Parts: sequence; C-alpha cells; structure tokens
Amino acid sequence: MNILLVNKDFEGGGAATACRRLFQALDKSGKVDVKVLVQQTKNASEKIIPVLRGKFATNLSLFNLAIEKSIFYFFEASKDIRFAFSSANYGNSISSIDAVKKADIIHIHWINQGFLSLKEIDKIISLNKPIVWTLHDMWPFTGGCHYSGNCEKYKSICGNCPFLKGSNEKDLSYYLFNRKKEIFQNSNISWIGCSKWMATLAQSSNVLTNPQVKNIFNPIDIELYKPIEKATARKFFDLPINKKIILFGAAKISDKRKGLSYLLEALNILDRNGFKDIMLGTFGKNSAINNLKIESKAINYISDENKIAQLYSAADVFVLPSLEDNLPNTVMESLTCGTPVVAFNIGGIPEMVKHTINGYLAKVADSTDLANGIEWVLNKLNYSELSANARNYAINEFSEDVIANKYIELYQNIINK
Repeated sequence: MNILLVNKDFEGGGAATACRRLFQALDKSGKVDVKVLVQQTKNASEKIIPVLRGKFATNLSLFNLAIEKSIFYFFEASKDIRFAFSSANYGNSISSIDAVKKADIIHIHWINQGFLSLKEIDKIISLNKPIVWTLHDMWPFTGGCHYSGNCEKYKSICGNCPFLKGSNEKDLSYYLFNRKKEIFQNSNISWIGCSKWMATLAQSSNVLTNPQVKNIFNPIDIELYKPIEKATARKFFDLPINKKIILFGAAKISDKRKGLSYLLEALNILDRNGFKDIMLGTFGKNSAINNLKIESKAINYISDENKIAQLYSAADVFVLPSLEDNLPNTVMESLTCGTPVVAFNIGGIPEMVKHTINGYLAKVADSTDLANGIEWVLNKLNYSELSANARNYAINEFSEDVIANKYIELYQNIINK
C-alpha cells in the first residue's frame, strides 16, 4: 500500500508534529510504503516531499500566506482572529504531483495558511482516490473557524459569523460552509477525529456527508519521551533542585485559547495561601512572563525533542489551562515522561488526563480549582504512583505501534472495499 500523508509543514505546530510522528510510526512498522507531502521542508528526501523547492521556497510559502490573509483582511472582525479563521482561497497545486498520482490512499492532515485551497481540495477529490482526513481542529466542518467557541451554527448552517465584521446571514462563513458541503457531498473521505470529542463534533456538523467519524489518537515515541532522573534534567536547564517546578508551554503561549491568564491567577492564589518553594517554568514562543509574584524561568522555544523530553522530566507537574483543545501534544508528551498533568475538563483532554489517576481535571475557567489541582499533585504522598500511571496510560493508548496498527487496519479496510 502506498500511503501519502499531506500536511502544510513537517516541522513546528501541533498538526505538523502529529503528522510527522504518524509518518515515523508507519515507516517503522514496515507494513506500508509511506511518504509525506508538505509545502516546504529542510528535511527533503525520497519520503519527505516538498511542494516548494529551492532557495525561494520560504518566500513563496510566505507569499501564499500573505495573499490568503490579505484577502481575509477585509472580512476579519479584528486582527486577534486573523489566524483563527481560514478561507482557503489560495494555495498550491498538488493534484498533478507524482506522489499524489501514485498514492493508493491520500491522508490529509492540516492544509491551511496558504497551502491548499478549497479549489485544490476539490481537484484532489476528483482523482477518485480514497481519502483519509484527520481532524486536528474543527476547520473542515465549519464555515471557516478553527475552533467555534460557544457557536454551534456549523450544526445547521453558518452565517452571521462572530469572527467577521459586518456579518450577515449570507456572509463569508455562509459561502465557505456551503462550498465545503458541495465539495464533500460525493467524496470518498474517511474522517478521523484525533479525539472522541472532535469526532463527536464532526458527526454533528451539517457539512460532512459521512456521519461515521472514527477516533484514532495521535502517536508518540515512548523511547524518546520517557522519564529521566529529575536532578539530571534540572541540572541541564539550570533549574533548582529544592523547588517544585510547575511547567507550562505552548507554541504561542499568548494564544487566549491556551488560558495563560487562568494559570497566572492560580499561581497568585497559591502564593496568597502561603504555598512556598514553587517555580514556574515556561517554554514556547516569547514565553517570558513578567510581574509574577513567584519565581519563574523562560526556557523559550525548543526544537530538539530530546531536550523537550528532558524538560518534562525536570517538572513536577505540567499545567495546560486551555479553554479549547483537541488532543494537545504537550499533554501527551508530559504523560509519556511520567509527569502528571493539571488541566481544565474540556475538549479531548479528559481522554488523556484521568482525574486523580494520572493528573487532575479542574472545572472549566476556574482558577481556584486549577490551583487546587496543582497543590493536590505537588502534595501527593504517592506521587511516584501518579507518575507511573501517567507513563503507563500513555504507553497503552498513544505508543507508535498501537496507533500505526489502527491506521494500517483502517487503510486495509478502505482498500478492501
């Protein structure tokens, strides 16, 4: 079987990480011939195929993104949502690429920000090849938003979109919603939710014509992400041995969806309650936090996964107060390294964090309960059991062989049909 994974990037970003890990898991299995097609990459090879090549590839990809966003500029309600909504009006042509033609199954992941347009998606569908589409966010079944918040218009028909200025019943979201519905109507697409939560949302949408949306988690390399001795890990990052380390990180920690304000309030609550000898460690883009009452250290962006794994092992608890999230890689990584997680009870996170077993699920948008969860983990007498539970759950649910076999079974069933 020739499987072609399609994603905007090979490096960076949650969907890129998930797609890359699936590529590696399938390749290690030796049961399929797998390649991945991306917009551009520094790791081009026979199996990792960039659409844009040469020294101008980065400029071309930025040009694509600029065109897409410049068109949306006239519709956006504010610049804060510029990357929370995608119109997919411009992108690359891939339907004539040799790897696409030779694929038995085309497995789409994330295609926005100037990679593929809806017109190109329509062309790919017209090739009459089986398509698997893994839902890393809600975009494929909404009128353009990646996460809809409290809006449920995607269940019937979009319009009067809160992301758009001067919106009306037949605004851009209405047009995109109906365009997607038209494209997907007679398509041979098998939809996959990274989480059961995402699969359930997709099943309720009026865009997708196939009501059966399966759930398959993303994989992780359990030999790369594994516990190491805390003193060793902390020495590497110059973190104190005698303090409890609370870790928080995201690709962009300022993203309101990641809920940093709730974590900061929770830390202030802990400080007011006299909880001492704690330190916040942050990683991600522009991760420094000022005016915090407790000690903090910004690790900033880390690209080396070995170092990322060490950082999770250096922490006593990882906190992710997201208000909307699918199946966060950071939570999976922390659990696999044996570091318990405290998070809000939202999205796909309850499928990863089992309350008081491998972490703590706090009430949504409740900083007090978030503080309770952090304190509960840090004061846990049988912390080693909590840590072991985190690692064991990750091995059983997210390891490469488990996820690769589920996808291979899916591919085989599709081919057999």
